[in-house]
Formats: sequence, structure tokens, C-alpha cells
Amino acid sequence: MPITVSTDNPFAEGQLDEAWTYCRLASFDFGNKTGRLVYETFASHAAAYGGKPPIKITEVILGSPAEHGSPELLSPGEPAVYETVTIREPGTNGGEDDPGEFQSVLVSPAVDPIYGEPPLLRPATPSLTELIAANSEAYAALQAVVDNLLLDCLPEFSDGVIED
Repeated sequence: MPITVSTDNPFAEGQLDEAWTYCRLASFDFGNKTGRLVYETFASHAAAYGGKPPIKITEVILGSPAEHGSPELLSPGEPAVYETVTIREPGTNGGEDDPGEFQSVLVSPAVDPIYGEPPLLRPATPSLTELIAANSEAYAALQAVVDNLLLDCLPEFSDGVIED
């Protein structure tokens, strides 16, 4: 079923307010519990039926995690600050070749940068299992249609029986 959406206009600046999108391909792997949906977006209903190519193709993989952008830097980090402290002056212990003794002392510790929450670019998509569970009646009806199609259309399965 087509969906009317607003999308970037690839032909001119601005938006197309009534672009026409539909799911062109739905592929489900029930064994691996995965699925892939491919949506095509056309400039208009007339473009879709007039043989024009889609202006955008969007792929949705079921079970994909959410995608986030880079978080905003709220406070930059600071490196640790050290001070060199003289423990023993050079030349005080054996003449001119004595380098002395020095030690680095921590004046202020390093401060880690602070980031905000990363912006959500795309929410997670439900898995095939979640999609079926949320739509169990529709799935059961589709499963019955698909199973009966196999029995009715392929002679090698004509004597098959659908189990309850």
C-alpha cells in the first residue's frame, strides 16, 4: 500500500511534499528469523505509474540496532598538570658530575571530556520474531494462504496436508 511522504527533491532545492513510497520487496527467512524490506520512493504517483525510476531506495533490515550520531562535546577534557620539584640540588653530592635529584609531582589530575547523549539517527527496527508476535493474526492468515498455494499450485505437493 503506497505511503505519501515528504522527502528531499533531487531535481531542485526544497522538498517534495507528496512523494509516493511503497514496499517493493519483502523477503523473510523464517529459519534464520531475519527479514529485509526494500522501499522505493517516486516523485509522485504519476511518476511511479509512468515508468519513471525511483528517486530514492530505502532498505530496512529487520532486527537492526539503533543508529546514533556523534555526541555533542559539553566540556573539553584537561590533561594532568605536573610540577618538577627539586629533591637535591645538582652538585651537592660529589661534585660537578652530580645531576641532582628531581621528582614530578601531580598538581592537578587529568579531567575526562564530558559528552552529551548521542543523537538518534534511526531507531532500532523490530526483529522478525517481534514483528510476527505483534501481528500474529495477520501472520497466521498469510501462512495459511502461502501453505495452500503450495498445495494447489505444485503437483508434487498436491497430496500434502496442513497440520494444525
